[in-house]
Amino acid sequence: MAGLLRNGRIPVKPSRLLSPLQSVGANKTIAMSTFYSPHYVFALSSNRYTSEADTLAKEWAERRYNTRSELFWWTCITKKETLTSKKTLRSWIARRTRMAFVESLRKRGYDSDGTRLDPTDGGKALYGTAQLLVREPCIFMKTEDVRKETDLALEIIFQRMKKLEGKQKDGQVAKAPKASYDGRTSTLRQGSQRRYEISKTLASTKSQKQWSEGKGIIRKTSERVQNEEQGIVRRTTERERILEPGADTNKKPPRNRSHNGGFTIGRKIQ
Repeated sequence: MAGLLRNGRIPVKPSRLLSPLQSVGANKTIAMSTFYSPHYVFALSSNRYTSEADTLAKEWAERRYNTRSELFWWTCITKKETLTSKKTLRSWIARRTRMAFVESLRKRGYDSDGTRLDPTDGGKALYGTAQLLVREPCIFMKTEDVRKETDLALEIIFQRMKKLEGKQKDGQVAKAPKASYDGRTSTLRQGSQRRYEISKTLASTKSQKQWSEGKGIIRKTSERVQNEEQGIVRRTTERERILEPGADTNKKPPRNRSHNGGFTIGRKIQ
């Protein structure tokens, strides 16, 4: 497995494959949220590395992740959404949580990379990706309390691993999601589906309008004809109105200087 990872033959998958783990029993973690996946995935905070645009940062991240030789990937994440403190304080919290998690691993007989401290004891090495999202209560906790939180988080990860191994023995291996791991391919599929829906809606609207015109429900009328019917545009000019029967013929017709062909806009028909 390590050789495959070192040669980059196992592609790193997006972070959406991480599943939030719920503790079983009365003991629950209050200072961090635990995520685990049997696959090797990017970190929750690596959105700028997993974007569709081809950048140097993305190429660097893919090369770095694809050449990792550890069997068990784990990290402690401090984000602005969960910790409103300054960057220096978030870095200190993440470092303290990492140290506590390493101690929790050694209590269980594991090294920091998930391998057994004593290879001859017959224990299996850890695998997959685990991520701890640290939250605000961790700031005010003592080191002993943080270590208890990491112990509980590691226990939750062990429970999920045992559950997955039981499914594999029973032949009930969870299938991978149908969504493509390639974000660009997924986006293109969504765009094609959206364009198809829009064209279908426009075609339906056009056919409905043609049917209504054929049935005489609506008429094909231009905007000017509709305005004339509503009285917004007058068809009769001032010159024609003066020369109507019964009008004052001694009055000189005004000179029409309008630029709209003699139409008086804005008045309604009396």
